[in-house]
Amino acid sequence: MKNKKYIFLFSALCLLGILSLAGCAQEKQTTAVTAENATFEALILEVSEGSLLVQPVEDTTESRSASQIAVSTKGIGEEGSVEYLKTAQAGDTVSISYNGEIAESFPAQIAQAYAISLVERAPEKPALPETVYVADAAQYRGELLEQANGSWLVAQVPGRDYGYPSLTFIIDENTKTSAPWEDYTPGDYVEIYYGAAQGETAAAIGINKLGRADMVIYNGILKEKMEQEGRISLLLESMENPGQTAVFHISEETQLYFNWEDVQPGDAFSILYNGIMTRSLPPQANAKEISRYTTEQ
Repeated sequence: MKNKKYIFLFSALCLLGILSLAGCAQEKQTTAVTAENATFEALILEVSEGSLLVQPVEDTTESRSASQIAVSTKGIGEEGSVEYLKTAQAGDTVSISYNGEIAESFPAQIAQAYAISLVERAPEKPALPETVYVADAAQYRGELLEQANGSWLVAQVPGRDYGYPSLTFIIDENTKTSAPWEDYTPGDYVEIYYGAAQGETAAAIGINKLGRADMVIYNGILKEKMEQEGRISLLLESMENPGQTAVFHISEETQLYFNWEDVQPGDAFSILYNGIMTRSLPPQANAKEISRYTTEQ
């Protein structure tokens, strides 16, 4: 009788073990299938040959993994994706299917994407005002401090040196502007072309509005320069707010006023950008112009 009990108990344990192993195998297979068909939505930041730089939408697994992801498009053969990629542009919201693997780097990388489809096309941008350029004229940039009848007082901002701490510009009907007169207000960062200055006064020939002075200029100390797959970026610590850092990306459109090979951590730079930064940590922006931080002469 005892032997029968032992045989029954042994058989039950074996059956339980077999069922457990089957359950584990089934669970592992389901996880693998899920990983191989991961899909998320993202905003396209840049379109390059063979890749897209995207920002995952909020509250997704991918957004918690990285604020920006470089997605390789080289292996995508799905017909709809191939057709879309011919017209992909920054600002599009897309759905991306991939193998579930994200390489930890800066930016993060997805090497194997299966399909990319359009969710929402980027909104049409309003026509930008034509930038004023005056050949053979002196250039001054600074913060608009005061507007009086027929004159503007403009002062340099820290980190920039245009020869005068401040200048009073004479404005008349011949002065060209890139924006309506009423759009210019104290606090704007402006670019002014002028003739010869008489003391601290000059006649303005052309004026461009570059944004708000406290939002389009960033002065910082270089912590690290990064180069990855042809993408160049600078990690800077703010000179105005020590301890706060930001990453500025350099593109073919970025104007550099220094030799890249001479750049070393600890160097100070003044960066002009469009005032837009990502909400990532650290925040990131695209640099329009980078020069070494200078003090007034």
